[in-house]
Amino acid sequence: MNELIVINRKGLLHIHITICACIACILILPGCITTPVGMAPSTIPLTSSDQYTVLSQEEVSGTSSGISFLNMFALKSLNTEDAKTEAIKSAAADALIDVTVDCSSFNFPLRLFPVITIDSVTVRGKPIKLNR
Repeated sequence: MNELIVINRKGLLHIHITICACIACILILPGCITTPVGMAPSTIPLTSSDQYTVLSQEEVSGTSSGISFLNMFALKSLNTEDAKTEAIKSAAADALIDVTVDCSSFNFPLRLFPVITIDSVTVRGKPIKLNR
C-alpha cells in the first residue's frame, strides 16, 4: 500500500513539473500581434471634380519598421509616412485609393516583459494617377 502512495506522489510531482514547464514556455516565448489600424478612401483629399486613372487593380504596399529597447528607447523610429511613400513610389503613382494600414509588433524574448520590440506598419492601396 505504501509503495502505491509513493508511486502516486512521484506521478503527481511529474505532472506538476510538466505543468510548470508549459506555463514557463508560454510566458517566455516571444509574442507577435498584428492589428488593422485603419482604412481611408485615399492618401490625398479627392473631390468629386478630381479625375484619376487607376493604374492597377492589384494593391501595392509599403512597409516601415522600428525597433525599441525595453519599450522606451527607440533605436529606429516607425514612420507611417515612409510606408505610404514607398507604396506610392513602387507603382510610380500620385496617390493611393482604398487604403488600409496594418500594424504588427513582435516582442522578444518575453511576451510580458519585452527587451526588444520590433514594430512594423504596412500601408496598402490601389495606385492612381491624377488627370490634370
